Amino acid sequence: MKILEVRDFRVRYGAVEVVHGIHLEVNAGEVVTLIGPNGAGKTSTLLGLVGMVPATGEVWFDGKFLPDRMPEQLHQDGIVLVPEGRELFPTLAVEDHLRLGAFSRIQRGVPRNEVEEDLERVYTLFPRLRERRRQLAGTLSGGEQQMLAIGRALMGRPRLLLLDEPSLGLAPLVVREIFRILGELKARGTTMLLVEQNARMALQLADRAYVMEAGDVVAQGPPQTLLQDPRVAEAYLGLRRAIMPTPSG
Repeated sequence: MKILEVRDFRVRYGAVEVVHGIHLEVNAGEVVTLIGPNGAGKTSTLLGLVGMVPATGEVWFDGKFLPDRMPEQLHQDGIVLVPEGRELFPTLAVEDHLRLGAFSRIQRGVPRNEVEEDLERVYTLFPRLRERRRQLAGTLSGGEQQMLAIGRALMGRPRLLLLDEPSLGLAPLVVREIFRILGELKARGTTMLLVEQNARMALQLADRAYVMEAGDVVAQGPPQTLLQDPRVAEAYLGLRRAIMPTPSG
C-alpha cells in the first residue's frame, strides 16, 4: 500500500531551483533511501516535503492530497523528520527531549500511560538513553545525540519517519550501531525515507533506492539492481572493480 507519493516535486531557494520535478513513492512498511553526491538535492527534498523550505508539486500521504504542508500539521498527521545535525537543545535533559517528541500527541489528549509506554519502548531500543535520561543533551557523545534525535521522533509515533544523514559525523563503529537500530525499526514495520551519504549502508538497509544528481532522479530501483549498474556503482559507491571486469593479459 502506497503511503507517500510525490509528483513533479520542485524546491527553490529564491530564484534557484535545486530539485527539478522529481517523482518518488514509499510503500507502507518500506525503507526507501535517497543517495547521491553532496548538493544533489536530497536534504532539500526532505525539507520541502515537511514544509521547511518552499516547494511545489503534488504530495499525497496515505491517499490524502497535502496542498499546504505546515510542519506542525504534518507532525500530527504522522510525518516526522529526524533532521540533519539533530537540532537538540543542549541544556535540556534527555528525558525532557523525549517527552517533547510526544507534545503534539499530548495536546490531542493522548492518555499519559500511552506516552509512558512509548518512553519505555524508546529506552528499550536505546539503553544508553535510559542510563543518561537526566543528563543534558549537550553533554552526550555524537552517537548518543543521534540516538536521542531518533528517539524523540519515535515518541511522535510516526507513520512515516524521515531521516536526514543519520550517520553524519559519527565514527564507523557508531554508524554500524545506528544502522543496526534502524534495522530493528524496519523489522518492526516502521516506514522510512532515508537520506544518507553512506550509500553502502543505506542500500543494505533499504528495500528501494533513488539516486539523485543535480536535483534530478537519475536512477531508481531495488538496491541489488543499482549495484549491478556500472555507472551507478562507480559514480556513487566506488565499486568499479567489484562489478566491472578488468582486462586480462
